[in-house]
Amino acid sequence: MFFVLAALAQSPPAPQVSEEIFVWQQPFSRFDDKRWLVRSEVVSPTFATVGSVKSPIRANAWQLEAVVDCQLADNRGKLREVECRVEDAALRVHTPDGRAGSRQDRAMVELAQSLVGANLQLQVNRKGRVVNMDLDGLPEGNLEERRVVDGVRMMMAQVSNAFQMDFPDEDPRGRVWNSKREPLLLVAAPTQGMGSVRVQRRLDSVDGNWIQQTRGRSVSTAVVPNPDAGIPRGRSAGITGLQSPLPAISWAAAGARPYDIRSRWSGTGRNNRVRGWSLGSATGQPYSLGMDFTYALEMAAVSVVDLERGYPTERVWTVRGQPTASSPGSVTGTSYWSAGVLRELAVDEGVELGNSGFIGAPNEEHEDLDDWVSVTPVS
Repeated sequence: MFFVLAALAQSPPAPQVSEEIFVWQQPFSRFDDKRWLVRSEVVSPTFATVGSVKSPIRANAWQLEAVVDCQLADNRGKLREVECRVEDAALRVHTPDGRAGSRQDRAMVELAQSLVGANLQLQVNRKGRVVNMDLDGLPEGNLEERRVVDGVRMMMAQVSNAFQMDFPDEDPRGRVWNSKREPLLLVAAPTQGMGSVRVQRRLDSVDGNWIQQTRGRSVSTAVVPNPDAGIPRGRSAGITGLQSPLPAISWAAAGARPYDIRSRWSGTGRNNRVRGWSLGSATGQPYSLGMDFTYALEMAAVSVVDLERGYPTERVWTVRGQPTASSPGSVTGTSYWSAGVLRELAVDEGVELGNSGFIGAPNEEHEDLDDWVSVTPVS
């Protein structure tokens, strides 16, 4: 199916509009006792802190595979809570000094094993959009553990992003529509930033299957954490209140607690642009979290849609990007890459996942490490 989807993305078929009366079912049915396989990979200028407290790893290239069993939970007004228990997981990262069999390599294997049984918690609105996510079930007893868990959250966010639905209220069959919502077109980063997104989607019948094709572009801004920044310790460093238009989703990866953070504005000071971030200390001195960077991204995605059940049962996507001229020189020439596969599984369907640990860099051969094999056949 992967190769069929990739070919369709290159040659969109002619629209076929149906005259039948069409009614969408509830957008929550894809989470009603359903199992899903997700494979995702990211190569980014920023990094995720993973591994363990004693063997932390700063990885800017990783692959995540997981099988999740999703169940509908509580109603929260207009939102529906979903709990997806991780049945199995594999986590592979690349770092320049990664060595097979090292303590850090073993830490990655143990981290992937600790994901089994964890809960990916989602909040979904009536349009089928995932508006919030969290990961529960990993130890977060101290700052170092929270950094690791937030690094994993950053990776698992690609799972919730892949679940996004975006269909018009009217019958979408044979139609083309535009959207400004596509979280996969935002750069994966510890502090997810802002983005201007433009997406075009179409739904056509091809060989008896309904195929949704997505093409999109964005300009996405996020923050490159400064790994050498001083980190305040304890509550004495706390300054309450987060004053920022950016979501506080992964501050522990940068070394902060949510209630310890304040923003520090420079330049024009307008709320639609962040030039720098800091942690406020007890003395008022800022701790730099790094500079913001901006990437121009392009996306291609194809989904197989089950109209009777009202949701996509399989999705393949790729995102490519290059830094804009306004990005700092440290990321000049550094490309961004994201790709993945999301597929519904049968109740008793088994899936073989890859190994966990260090792997080689993309597009390079390695003697001591497993080669990077993309999770999708699309390149």
